[in-house]
Amino acid sequence: SRPVRPLRPGLLAEEGIMKFVILAITVTALCVSVGHTQMADREGYTSSVSLGLAPVTKFSFADTSETGMALVFGFSVGYGLDDRNVIVVQGNLSARNSDYFTALGRTYTHLDGSALGDQKVTQAFIGLGWYHYFSKKTKTWYSNLTAGAQSFRVRDFNRSDPGFAWKVELGYQFCDRIQAGSFTQFGRTDHGDTSYDHVQMGLVVTLLKY
Repeated sequence: SRPVRPLRPGLLAEEGIMKFVILAITVTALCVSVGHTQMADREGYTSSVSLGLAPVTKFSFADTSETGMALVFGFSVGYGLDDRNVIVVQGNLSARNSDYFTALGRTYTHLDGSALGDQKVTQAFIGLGWYHYFSKKTKTWYSNLTAGAQSFRVRDFNRSDPGFAWKVELGYQFCDRIQAGSFTQFGRTDHGDTSYDHVQMGLVVTLLKY
């Protein structure tokens, strides 16, 4: 009989991403099909959680750069000034494996002499943002602009110092509780004399609570 080949970690990650895409499309399609346009009640306290997929999650420094895919988890808490403008504190977190830092880590060892394992890079963002909805009704386009700080960490290396970052998002609110959009996020972090530039681009589905 032919030997069974073990599943690669990357394959498991790809399956997880595909499940996210299928779930996001299903939830959004269901909302569009059964939802009806009504006046939105965005004024007052609000919160949200989101899940996104960023095919472009890139860091670069000097003559080196690396781009990978990452899942992005987000949250926000805020206050609606009226039915079209909402001020929030929002953040997100994403992580992925890095071929560059994994290769670099193989040139180092732990104190006990064992080699470093696969290196995962994690980035976090938090800032003050403004959502603008183009209609007082639930089915409408929206925009978001957020400015704040970003951190960057490699698993077995020192954490970089946080730096300025900003995010812009354009999307559509399908019903009272669900919206989806496309976002781009830029940031810079520093580690000693090295400055890292960060770019992240992707899609996000958000569950809202007013």
